[in-house]
Amino acid sequence: MTKPLVALLSGAGISTDSGIPDYRGPNGLWRKDPEAEKLVTYEYYMGDPEIRRRSWQMRRKNRTLQVEPNAAHRAIVELEQSGVPVRVIT
Repeated sequence: MTKPLVALLSGAGISTDSGIPDYRGPNGLWRKDPEAEKLVTYEYYMGDPEIRRRSWQMRRKNRTLQVEPNAAHRAIVELEQSGVPVRVIT
């Protein structure tokens, strides 16, 4: 008998415990710097070389390479390792 597929609905908030800020929360990137949303908006990115430059700089300084998975991430892995097929939708 096959196990039912688990669809896990998630968002940026799942990674805040790892130190990765969300975008819209109280301490979110876009609240601290409303102009930051332009760095990830296609129309602004393609239409303004200065925004592309700022976006590249932001990605170069990306802190996500320096953080560790948190309890929520580990729980998803444990669920999958137990044999339950998991799909994460963000």
